[in-house]
Amino acid sequence: MHEAELNLEIELAKLVGLMAAGYPNTQVSAETVKVYTTMLKDVPLDLLTASVQQCMAESEFLPTVAKIREKALTLSTPVAPEPLEAWGIVQKEISRTGFYRSPTFDDPIITKAVDCIGWQTLCSSENPVADRAHFSKVYEGLLRQAENDRRMIPAARQIQDGVRLMITGRTMPKTPVKTENSRCLQSV
Repeated sequence: MHEAELNLEIELAKLVGLMAAGYPNTQVSAETVKVYTTMLKDVPLDLLTASVQQCMAESEFLPTVAKIREKALTLSTPVAPEPLEAWGIVQKEISRTGFYRSPTFDDPIITKAVDCIGWQTLCSSENPVADRAHFSKVYEGLLRQAENDRRMIPAARQIQDGVRLMITGRTMPKTPVKTENSRCLQSV
């Protein structure tokens, strides 16, 4: 184990000790310290410290790993615009940029939602009510996906990234596969 990892584990153990002191009726075993240390080591220490302290300020009971991770996510994630607000941003960009130029958005989720639908499709549409509904649905789905991605622990994220790579890395065979049926089709 490297010195940095050892120092991190010591700091994490201190945080668990702080929680144990704040909740004197809770029994904190060595296994509990190890679980908290293992499950929280990917959260930056300053964020983790603030999350633990905020959880302690809000709860009468020892916060779970899930509660601490949730608080860290809440503290570190910017508030995304609501779907109708995001649609308003898109409408302003349509007016500003138009059909032929490329839009720019500060929010990557808005950018991705617009890309999913198509910029020129949005600009040339004659049904803004349907576009708003479609955009809202796509945008909400992307928000949920981003939220789920942020909640993942590193090991789960690594597995999911591997699956995504496997799916996107698939290609169709360049030569047709010879089967009995394919020979029949060729002779027709």
